Amino acid sequence: MRRATYIGGLASYVVTGAIGMGVACAAEGEGAANLEEVLVTGRFIEASGKSALKMDVEIRDVPFSLATYGESFMEAVDTPRVADLYGYMAGVQRSGGSGYDISIRGFSSVGSDRNTIMVDGLPGLSARFGSSSTTMLQSVEVVKGPASVLYGRTQPGGFVNLITKKPEATRKTAVELRTSSYGGGGRSFGDDLSYIASVDSTGPIDSQGKFLYRAITEYESRESFRADVDQTVFAVVPSLTWNISDDTRATLMLEYRRGDGTYDQGLVAPNLDYRLIAPITTHYQEPGDTQEEEGKVASLLVRHSFNEDISLNVSVRSVRNQDHSIGLDNQAVRPNLVTLQRVERDQLNKRKYNFIDSQLTAGFATGGIEHKLLTGFTIGREETDQDRLRGFTSPIIDIEIYNPVYGDVPGVGPPQSHTLNKSTSYGFYVTDMVTLTERWKAVAGVRHEKEDQSSEELRLVTTSAQRATYSETLPMVGLLFQPNDVWSLYTSYSTSFVPPQASARPFDPSRALQPQSAGQIEVGVKYEAADGTGSGTLAVFDIDKKDVLQAIGNTGLFDQVGQEQSRGAEVEVNVRPTDALQLTAAYSFIESEITDDVVLNRVGSPTQNAPKHSASVLLRYQLSGFLSNFSVSGGVVHRSERLGSLPTAATRQTLKLPAYTVADLAVYYVGDSFDASLKLANVFDEEYYQHSFVPIRIGAGEPRQLSLMLRKRF
Repeated sequence: MRRATYIGGLASYVVTGAIGMGVACAAEGEGAANLEEVLVTGRFIEASGKSALKMDVEIRDVPFSLATYGESFMEAVDTPRVADLYGYMAGVQRSGGSGYDISIRGFSSVGSDRNTIMVDGLPGLSARFGSSSTTMLQSVEVVKGPASVLYGRTQPGGFVNLITKKPEATRKTAVELRTSSYGGGGRSFGDDLSYIASVDSTGPIDSQGKFLYRAITEYESRESFRADVDQTVFAVVPSLTWNISDDTRATLMLEYRRGDGTYDQGLVAPNLDYRLIAPITTHYQEPGDTQEEEGKVASLLVRHSFNEDISLNVSVRSVRNQDHSIGLDNQAVRPNLVTLQRVERDQLNKRKYNFIDSQLTAGFATGGIEHKLLTGFTIGREETDQDRLRGFTSPIIDIEIYNPVYGDVPGVGPPQSHTLNKSTSYGFYVTDMVTLTERWKAVAGVRHEKEDQSSEELRLVTTSAQRATYSETLPMVGLLFQPNDVWSLYTSYSTSFVPPQASARPFDPSRALQPQSAGQIEVGVKYEAADGTGSGTLAVFDIDKKDVLQAIGNTGLFDQVGQEQSRGAEVEVNVRPTDALQLTAAYSFIESEITDDVVLNRVGSPTQNAPKHSASVLLRYQLSGFLSNFSVSGGVVHRSERLGSLPTAATRQTLKLPAYTVADLAVYYVGDSFDASLKLANVFDEEYYQHSFVPIRIGAGEPRQLSLMLRKRF
């Protein structure tokens, strides 16, 4: 007899004389009356991943930093938002309000960095603002360091790859309801309720299992801790897998997402002093200011195996995204330090992404050397239509920082710029993963990338159209030594490049802007226990980024003398000391510095939103005996002081965001077909600031929050 219960990626089995998930459990003798209970725990950080080399290989065989955070990890953190996972990932930090705004290894990304967050290896999120949902995800892979050889334009810190749930051959459905309320930061439990309802159903369509389906639907109504700020999101994600033959499989995935919410630009720091920031609930936009977003996505994944050594993968992704913001932007703090200057904004943005990536993988041997050769090409087109329909500034729309009074704002601003930016990229790459001997392995790769850009102003006739073409050849190489079956020592060199935005114009017209380039040297050690009960990675890295674009005031012009450097070390461990306990811990030490800049005061300054010290611990423990259906988890996240603004030409003064430590606790119940969790986030109601895009757009961390999750499985 076997009874199975499920906790996301965790499973608990009662087994008699059987082997469950690789863990053997035998009853003594035939017909044994006593059942032996075996706890089988899915890993927080999985043993393999595909993102680093575009091949599914064990992480210990990859001479780069790669971590795969599975469903067990997401269940233990117990959050509906991907951004909440970053705190438990080594070297990753949120750096702004959009889904693209993250900092990895000291380098920040923005919305124009399309490859910072990818979905199944291709760019283009369905929603640009806020955070992606965990409901649709199977796992999250994080690749550290430059990765342009395989993915084209990427920031040198690395990228996040969201691996979506696919149709499965086993029929199952899960209905989930999550509700939450704040009990800190000036809020009382029950004052405002948020809730998320989702349905996830998958299984075969026909009796032979040639056609499999999956349909995920989610609706969220969220009340923020910030005054008069709320949001609703509706998403539906259907997918279909066609098992054409034993060797060929195709999966089509569609997504529609719509979000409607309050326009919110965060807090401001008068005199660049965090102690002068108003209470975290303060909202400086008008209650009627809105931000709407709609995304439509179609993806096709095709895999064909010619034989056990040669396979072809083709991935296609097309995204249509539109957002419309009508509200008042935070502009500047007036000299009296109690008044905020605002700008009226009515802006409509439309984005299109069309990308295809094709890879042929071949395994073969030359003499005694084994090869796993990957050749591929990527073609992509990105189009951004930015239409600023209205802009208006005047003292009559200023607002008090500490006692904001809302009122009617005249919509009298004239139309501003309307820019159409296009880019088409072509990339061809080759990598070879080589097994030299039983103990030595190597990876080498090269990519040639070309990108054609154009930018056209559709309304302001005084601005001329411009075109540019960028091309680059990029190498990477890695060497790995495995003295035994559990340890790996490696070193690697990798590169990245980021072309200027299509709309960027050079300060010196006689000197064309060049792609920003970076190179990284990394040395590390990886451990993978033979029985799967523990793993870990220690990495030491040095990244140099050159030709960094620097804005010249508010002129819209750029110069290119900037350089940045990031050096540091990261350690991440995942252990299961007992069957009932699993723990992951991470620590990062990162020294990121601006080494050259058109603003001389910035030379020697740390980069923005990059804490020197980051640490986290996450554990989950399953109780025993009559409480064996229950488990508890706890997590602690720490970030040291970091810059929320950079020095200016006039002063070296900066906004310094203070260090913070946040603790979470949760209790879980898992039954035969019913699960529940109760989580208290930010247990001690720590007041902290998570990120600062600029000193007038500061994001406060969430106060104490209680959430209840109920899940019914069929």
